[in-house]
Amino acid sequence: MKLIAVLVAVAVLLLQSRLRGIGVEALAPKRDFEGGDKIGMFWITSPLRGTDHAMVWHNGGTGDYRSFVGLDLERKRAVVVLSDVAADVDDFAQELLAAS
Repeated sequence: MKLIAVLVAVAVLLLQSRLRGIGVEALAPKRDFEGGDKIGMFWITSPLRGTDHAMVWHNGGTGDYRSFVGLDLERKRAVVVLSDVAADVDDFAQELLAAS
């Protein structure tokens, strides 16, 4: 439960910071990464499938839990998916972000 609370808190702080323009440089892509993506301070920038937008995202998992935080900075939209099973949630989260 602590991991979930921390992830939600981080997502809320990131969204609030983004809206105020604080700490945005942490989300900015700094170097090329795998498969044509770019990476900043542990945040990956990738094309958002089905749109002409980019998304900044990070995912993770431990034990039987998975998480995904994705931001569409152009549209000022975000999605947070927290799961209590080990199944990957990335595709689902990206579909939600693209549709929002």
